[in-house]
Amino acid sequence: MGDAERFLRDAWTRRPHLHRSGSDFADLLSLDDVDRILSTLSPRAPAFRLVRQGRPVPREQYTRRGTLGGRTLDDLPDVGRIFALFDDGATIVLQGLHRYWETVTRFCRDLELALTHPVQANAYLTPPVASGLDVHHDTHDVFALQTYGRKQWVTYAPVVDQPLTSQPWSRSLGDPGTPTLDVELLPGDCLYVPRGARTVDAASLHLTVGIRSITWHDVVHQLLAATTDELSFREALPAGFADDPDRFAPAVAAKLKELAGWVAERDPAELAAGVVRRFWGGRSPVLDGQLRQLLERVDRIGQDSVLVRRAP
Repeated sequence: MGDAERFLRDAWTRRPHLHRSGSDFADLLSLDDVDRILSTLSPRAPAFRLVRQGRPVPREQYTRRGTLGGRTLDDLPDVGRIFALFDDGATIVLQGLHRYWETVTRFCRDLELALTHPVQANAYLTPPVASGLDVHHDTHDVFALQTYGRKQWVTYAPVVDQPLTSQPWSRSLGDPGTPTLDVELLPGDCLYVPRGARTVDAASLHLTVGIRSITWHDVVHQLLAATTDELSFREALPAGFADDPDRFAPAVAAKLKELAGWVAERDPAELAAGVVRRFWGGRSPVLDGQLRQLLERVDRIGQDSVLVRRAP
C-alpha cells in the first residue's frame, strides 16, 4: 500500500499528519513569486490582506487609489506600505491563489480530481518573531505546504468534531488545552490538519491548501431541497401554532412521519448522480491556449484531424 492509500486510511478526516518530503514546494509558490504578485500583478483586495496578532490590519493602511479604464479604484496594493508593515510584524495573506497562479491552479485541480472534493489555496507570509493567527479551527481540511523558511505549528484536540461552515471558531469555545502535536515545518514539509483540529502557527512562507469537503449534511440538504416540488411541504403552519408548543408537537410528528415516507421513496441512484453532477458541474475549465486555437487552428480541422479532450 502506498503513502497516499495509508494516509487516506489512517489520517484523512481523523487526525493531523506530518509528511517530510526532503524537497521543497518552491515550484508552486516561492518567495520571489509573492514579491512578483504584489509588485507587478497589482491584485485587488480582498485577493490580498494583512493580519497582525490574529487581527486584520485596516485595509486603508496598505491600499491606494488608482484609475483603470476611467474608473477610480481604492483597493489597489500600496506595495511600499505593505512591505513596511510586513517588516513591522504583519503577515501577508494571498487569498484564492488557485484562481490566478497557474502552478497552484493545476496543483489544486489535480488534488481535486484525486479527492473529488473542492480545493482552494491561500498563502501566508509571516515575518520572523510574529504570529499571523491566534488559536482557531477551520471548517475545512488543510494541507500546509512549507515553501520557505521555518514555521512552528501546534495543534490541539477539536472542540467541535468535523465542524460545518455554520460552526466557525469562537473564543467562547474555551481554552485549547494540551497540544496534540508541536512540530517545526521546514521547506518541503507538509502538515495535514483535519477540519475542527485547533492550530496556532508562528515565521515564513507556507501555502495553505483547503479541502472544502462535501459532507453527508450536503447530501441531505440537496435531498430536502426537492421537497419544494411537493405541495404538502409548502403548506403553511396552522394558525396559532406558536401559542402552544405542546399542542403543535403532534402536527410536527405527523409531518415528520410523512417526510420519512417521502424520503424512503426516493431513488438513491438518482440522488447519488445529482451529487456527482453538482461536483463536476462546479469545476470551471482551464482554457489555456484557447485563443490560439480559435485564431489559428479551427479553420484547419478536417476529417483526418485528431482531437484530444482537455484535462478535466
